[in-house]
Amino acid sequence: MLLVILDRLKWLNKPYFLYLGIMTYPLYLLHQRIGYIIFDNLMGHYNKYLILVGTISLMITASFIIVKYISARLSNYFEKYPGLLIDFFLDIRTKPGSIETDKVNNIQNSMSDN
Repeated sequence: MLLVILDRLKWLNKPYFLYLGIMTYPLYLLHQRIGYIIFDNLMGHYNKYLILVGTISLMITASFIIVKYISARLSNYFEKYPGLLIDFFLDIRTKPGSIETDKVNNIQNSMSDN
């Protein structure tokens, strides 16, 4: 905390460090369950160090794919259309103060086409 207060951590303010920080959450969600499954199923058949390196590589790759291809698209979509998504999933058509029906129908059609 002292280094933060004294502003000595400017070298950490790089885009790749930010991207690595973003990758930690999917990595956190994936590593324990999938790691245990891999270790339990492969431990008696292969070298434990090979399994460890393979599991680490797989988890980092999976986290990268989730951040790059899934989370980025979903976050843009959720930022752009939060009201439309709420109305769509709650199946609200028209109520006073709600969004227009044609917008909800458009989002439903675009989601069903994909």
